[in-house]
Amino acid sequence: MHEAGLYYTFSTIAQTLAAAFAVLAAFVLFRLTNAEQAFLQLDRRFSAVLGGHPREELWRLVTEEAALD
Repeated sequence: MHEAGLYYTFSTIAQTLAAAFAVLAAFVLFRLTNAEQAFLQLDRRFSAVLGGHPREELWRLVTEEAALD
C-alpha cells in the first residue's frame, strides 16, 4: 500500500470517530436538558406536597427519626 493510501485511511478513521463522538455528545446534551426539566417539574410537585415547609427542616426531622430507630 502506498504512503498516501495509509494517510487517507487513517485520517478518514479519525474523522469518522470525531463525528461519532460529536453526535454522541449532542444526544447526551439533549438528554441532560430533558432530565433537568424533569427534575424541575418534580421539585415543583415536591414543594407543593410539602406545603411550604422548608426542605432542610423536614430532612433534619427525617434523619433524626431514622437515627432513633
